[in-house]
Amino acid sequence: MNTSPNTGNKPRGVRPKFFVAEPRRTLLAVSGDKECYCVVISPNSYAGGHFHEHKTEQVFVVSGTVRLTIEHDRGESRGVEHVTMQAGQGVFIRPMIAHKFVTENESAVLLVTADMDEKDAGTTAVRM
Repeated sequence: MNTSPNTGNKPRGVRPKFFVAEPRRTLLAVSGDKECYCVVISPNSYAGGHFHEHKTEQVFVVSGTVRLTIEHDRGESRGVEHVTMQAGQGVFIRPMIAHKFVTENESAVLLVTADMDEKDAGTTAVRM
């Protein structure tokens, strides 16, 4: 049986619904305590799937369409929300809010500005 290196042991022509690839992220600028970067998400892929303990992020959709999933656990207002975002729309993400941006049939470009906080050097992955 022929296999494709991108799909493991699956036969050629069988493609998983979502191709999980590291989105391309390019740092554009650093100013004071903020960083700005561009994230390119391939079709049928995602970026995120994590939360930051201290960092806030502002995300603006430059091109394409993404489905934003946010998960929060703040006492009685606990829940999961799904929002479709198109080019020209943006969102502010507070600390401790898990977030994931998913593309389907087209790629998307996001512009992200974030706090630079040494206490929050990494992210905490979550299953979303």
